[in-house]
Amino acid sequence: MTTRPRWRGSVRIGAAGVLFTLVLLVALTVRWFLIPNTGQPDAVDAVVVLAGGRGERLTRAMELVEDPESRVAETLVLSIGNSNWPGSELVGRSCGDDGEVEIVCFEPVPDSTKGEAMAIGRLVEERGWQRVALVTSGYHLHRATLRTERCTDAEIVPVAAPVGPTPSQILHEWLGTIEAQVLDRGCR
Repeated sequence: MTTRPRWRGSVRIGAAGVLFTLVLLVALTVRWFLIPNTGQPDAVDAVVVLAGGRGERLTRAMELVEDPESRVAETLVLSIGNSNWPGSELVGRSCGDDGEVEIVCFEPVPDSTKGEAMAIGRLVEERGWQRVALVTSGYHLHRATLRTERCTDAEIVPVAAPVGPTPSQILHEWLGTIEAQVLDRGCR
């Protein structure tokens, strides 16, 4: 009769746990940051663009408001918190009503996704908006939507601007998502 050492069962259980955790992390990374839940809004009260990215966010938002026949909103809202993003130069000259589309600019405090969500919540309340398209880079969409939904009762329609994230952007989003889910769950 051969007896197996007890530790072999523990090793197998531990290895299965590690494998399960890795599979779960990969699946969540794909779902949240690589293939996010995104929509194509038909009609919203405003299209909101978060600062950052490499220009893809503003480009995607402009597609939603530029063409009068396919325009989904009469109001474009731009976060001007990050002065390094490619749209910041345009923003400085464009805030206000240009005749066809009203452009509303805000500077979030703090200058973060949470600060942007808080500012969006205030704008929604002040203007009585019911439905808002939130445009940001695909890898940032999950956390931005999570934060914004906590700051408003309006329906948030997430719209991903196409861009392939770098490993450091994915790590940043993971850390930010953990913070938003565990450490800082509120709006204020």
